[in-house]
Amino acid sequence: MESECNSLLARLDDDISEQAWRWRSKVSYERHMAAWQQGDVSESLTLAHQSVREANRGKDPVGALFATMNIAGHLFPAMGRPQEGIHMIEMLCVKAKELVTTTQSDEDHGRTMRVLMNCYVFRIQYALKDDGVRHDVEKWLDELEKNPIFVLYKGQQWADDLVRDVAVYVTRQTSS
Repeated sequence: MESECNSLLARLDDDISEQAWRWRSKVSYERHMAAWQQGDVSESLTLAHQSVREANRGKDPVGALFATMNIAGHLFPAMGRPQEGIHMIEMLCVKAKELVTTTQSDEDHGRTMRVLMNCYVFRIQYALKDDGVRHDVEKWLDELEKNPIFVLYKGQQWADDLVRDVAVYVTRQTSS
């Protein structure tokens, strides 16, 4: 992957167009994810912030949301900063809902719905871990199950496990 990234960046070297910045952002995002998967939280955070800056220069608010979402949902918890992550996810949900109504292209609409799906997943995961409010968890699952991107994942283990975990949580909270 690294050689492909370097090759793309070399072709974009002097290009300062918005599209070039969007491509740079995507490369930084992929590198951020690779660093995250390799357990290098510090490098992942640096690359995620770089992706946000590049997306902003490319006037790609959805691209900026993707990287910010991962900072909030993956990196902050790994750094022992879950409260910052929770706050950021709440803000991202609001921003993603706004963008869903204003995005022009089908591609951007789908990308925004994916961000919104992931935000609800992260909110639910945070709540299940930290004994969140049952009503909030139910509301977020309801929103998640209406999300067309999440609907595509139904039947996959991670999605089914999340729905099951919420049902167990709600049952436990109701009987307490």
